Amino acid sequence: MKFSTQRTFNGIFTTINPVINKKRITMDGKVIPEIRQDGSKIYYGDFSDSHNGFYINDKIYLRIPWGRLNVTDPSSFMVLDDNKKYQSLPIRDKFNVVKTDGFVISGIIIQDEKVIDIFPGKDKIQKLIYKWKGWDTPSYRERLKKSYYIIKDAFAKLK
Repeated sequence: MKFSTQRTFNGIFTTINPVINKKRITMDGKVIPEIRQDGSKIYYGDFSDSHNGFYINDKIYLRIPWGRLNVTDPSSFMVLDDNKKYQSLPIRDKFNVVKTDGFVISGIIIQDEKVIDIFPGKDKIQKLIYKWKGWDTPSYRERLKKSYYIIKDAFAKLK
């Protein structure tokens, strides 16, 4: 499953493929190629692992981290705004931070090249803006990560 977290006004999917490490040449001339990450792909699996982004169980459950939506501060609705002034290195894009009015969330289910369902709407996508509640103090709950037991067992063997 792929999604676009880039600001678009025409509804066309845009792949996000950020550079994680830029291309480098070492002092002895060895070329280290750039590394890019597919920021548009989400992986199937229940939410027991932070790597998984969606699963289906009578409904479609979708989890997208704030950072992949270019949200810099979800408590105050601040997001990155890239005006795409520059498209290539060495000149770099300049990012601004702006307050968002929310997100337009839509989805189309296609099977065998036929539209099965449209969300939200019946015949065409309706523009509905989703805005969450802001906050001053974040809520949280503690949990043990999967690696906790691996580390616990390793330290127990050191005795």
